[in-house]
Amino acid sequence: MRDLTRPLFTIGIVSGLIGVSPATLRAWEARGLLSPQRDRRTGRRLYSWRDVERLQYINFLVSKRRVPIGGVKSALRRSAGASTGEWVIDRRRPRSRRGAPSYEVVHTG
Repeated sequence: MRDLTRPLFTIGIVSGLIGVSPATLRAWEARGLLSPQRDRRTGRRLYSWRDVERLQYINFLVSKRRVPIGGVKSALRRSAGASTGEWVIDRRRPRSRRGAPSYEVVHTG
């Protein structure tokens, strides 16, 4: 079993995995959405698998759901008891009134 909290990834790797720029990751950190660990020698940010899962959730809320940052903070507080890895996008939700598919992040655990 892998340690999900072990810092492994640099900001460049994580930005590629998530699909956002390093500047966006820094901005989300500045707004208090996450706190990556720092390398003691270099001061570089290091992200764990758990951080990556959280960032995927943040990116989904911001880019797909168009949730403002304040709303993202609220959503993160509500989901604090569960691993973000247990959240999935439910695409089977009924369509919205405009006919576009409606997506929802749901807890599977």
